[in-house]
Amino acid sequence: MTAADRKLLESFRKALAENQLRLVYQPKVSLRDGTLGRVEALVRWDDPELGSVSPPASYRSPKSMASLTS
Repeated sequence: MTAADRKLLESFRKALAENQLRLVYQPKVSLRDGTLGRVEALVRWDDPELGSVSPPASYRSPKSMASLTS
């Protein structure tokens, strides 16, 4: 695990403890007829130090993130 991964993991643990995560809903609309097909629930993370953390960055190290439960 790199130093950046360790910092990200520690920041994520803090985000969980301090309720820095938010839930947003993203509608999926058909371009053909404009009907709502489904809605996705997405988690967004706004870290005071890192700013808005993109999902790819927060999922970069799945094995590291697994240690959140330990």
